Amino acid sequence: MGADMKFVVVLNGSQDLSRLASGIGHVTAGLVARLSDRIGDLSFVEYKSADGEVYPWISDWPFIILKGRGGQIDTFRQTLNFRNLPCATYLDTMLSGGSVAQQEATAAKLHSELTPLAVAAFGERSVLDELTKKFSLWR
Repeated sequence: MGADMKFVVVLNGSQDLSRLASGIGHVTAGLVARLSDRIGDLSFVEYKSADGEVYPWISDWPFIILKGRGGQIDTFRQTLNFRNLPCATYLDTMLSGGSVAQQEATAAKLHSELTPLAVAAFGERSVLDELTKKFSLWR
């Protein structure tokens, strides 16, 4: 196997986890979709219980949840994009109203007016460790 990899999701610590839970799902799904041509790199495995029940599609790689502030998270996202590292972002405009209303709300604001709630990334552990060292573990 190649490099040591991991998933990272950075959540906006000023928000309640109940508001962020949907965002975690959305950014994770978006990140996997973005990496669909590299599905083997995600190292999905299948777990089986003693009685043969199968629990597939769980990655071997760690999935770390971190906490940060909006500005830190936006800088992290911009750095990921600059380095061409795969990521997905969930914004404050994506919380309610359905997809069309959320797209319209996002389009009505400048980048500087948007608050990132969650950013997911996948990559080499050493690279992501360097980019996320200012964040703390979500507890």
